[in-house]
Amino acid sequence: MTDTASEIIVALLGTKRTVDEWGDLLERECNCKTIRITALKFERLPSDALDNALLNIEKYSDVIITSKETVSIIGERIKELEISKERFKKVSVFAIGNKTAKCLDELNVFSKIRVPKNFTAEGLLQEIGEPANRRFLLPRALHARDLLEKKLGKSLDVIHIYRTELCDISCLFDEIERIDYVVVGSSRIAAHFVQELEKRNLSSKVKANIIAIGAVTGNTLAKLKIPHSLLQNTSIEKLKEILK
Repeated sequence: MTDTASEIIVALLGTKRTVDEWGDLLERECNCKTIRITALKFERLPSDALDNALLNIEKYSDVIITSKETVSIIGERIKELEISKERFKKVSVFAIGNKTAKCLDELNVFSKIRVPKNFTAEGLLQEIGEPANRRFLLPRALHARDLLEKKLGKSLDVIHIYRTELCDISCLFDEIERIDYVVVGSSRIAAHFVQELEKRNLSSKVKANIIAIGAVTGNTLAKLKIPHSLLQNTSIEKLKEILK
């Protein structure tokens, strides 16, 4: 990290909950000033299909959960529908990311939780192994990657339970020349950020180091030829190392 007398300015692009979590940690532990920008918001979709799947959970061998938002929605529906936790004991859960797994632990419904080492669809497929004679449930966002559908085929039931919408991030560009780091929370946000930079002809004025959260976000920035550092997950310790 630079001289402690010189405050590092870090712009955070993500969902409101995520940027607040990151911001509080960075300001407390890294002597940083943060600019918190909600770049993506969630809108829940009708829950009829999810309710039906949860009420018939015994037909699934595995559930794939990719985000904290999904955990929150599932938890609310289980409570609302008054489904006994005993019915979930035989179901294995694949949780993408340690924070998703932590939320599942706190939900205290599923007893068999596995976290792939690689927090991507590719890593998940490697962890799943042979899908024969298994039935998978994937509650997720609309317009997500379709690799799992292609690989798991008819053994996978996909239910769209929320959608994401990009938000206005124009306030970032008023500060862009004095920002030291920009932390980008998802692939979709990365593409949005670069598009807005180019629209304003600001690409050459960005002096900040770009930090991508997750391999998919990093791949998007790489395709757009944006130099960046890659953080595989939102571990504050790993982020602190990058900010040194």
